[in-house]
Amino acid sequence: MAVTAGTRQDDGSVEVAVAFPADGGSAVVKMVQPYGEDGIWIAQDGE
Repeated sequence: MAVTAGTRQDDGSVEVAVAFPADGGSAVVKMVQPYGEDGIWIAQDGE
């Protein structure tokens, strides 16, 4: 599995791409920190 994080957007979100080489699958997930910069990351949506 390979994980690549993009750059932080103006709204504070980051897109994370996850690739699964064993079966050729992949997913892109938009992550947010709803409780501030010191808070946890939560998946907002995915493709």
